Amino acid sequence: MLFYVLLYLTTHPLLKQLADKFPGCVILASADDVHITAPPELAAAAYERWRFLYAALLQGELNDFKSKCYSMSQGVDLREQPG
Repeated sequence: MLFYVLLYLTTHPLLKQLADKFPGCVILASADDVHITAPPELAAAAYERWRFLYAALLQGELNDFKSKCYSMSQGVDLREQPG
């Protein structure tokens, strides 16, 4: 339980910063899972910013193999968005 309290205390300010920078995104977090809901290009940009914040400030690395994306738009590949 202490792990989740510490995780919340360290990630919440970063997630708040992310939400402030990307007001067009809905950002939901539960334990160590983060969900970003937005138009594809905006979601990709927010994800790259989250990756930067997580690495720079928490010294962590996101596992892209565990990351998923879904778009109702056709022809959008979020893996090739500029970061």
